Amino acid sequence: MLVGTTVGFTLGLRGAGGAIAPVPLLMLALDLSPQDAMGISLGAISVAAMVGVFLRLHHRPPVWRSACWLCSHR
Repeated sequence: MLVGTTVGFTLGLRGAGGAIAPVPLLMLALDLSPQDAMGISLGAISVAAMVGVFLRLHHRPPVWRSACWLCSHR
C-alpha cells in the first residue's frame, strides 16, 4: 500500500512525463526488474490518462476546434 500510494502521488505530481520517476522506487521497494518496473509505471500512466479523458468527456464536451488547430500546427 505504501509503495502504491507513493507511486500514485509521484505520478499525480509529475503527470505523464513523470512516468519514469517511480521506476527506481518500484525496483528498490519491490525488487522488480527494470523491465517490469517500467511496464507497471507505463501501465499506471495509461490507466490514469484514460480516466482523465473519460472524466473530461463526462463533464464537458470536447473542444474540437482547438484540438484540430493544435494538430494542424505541429
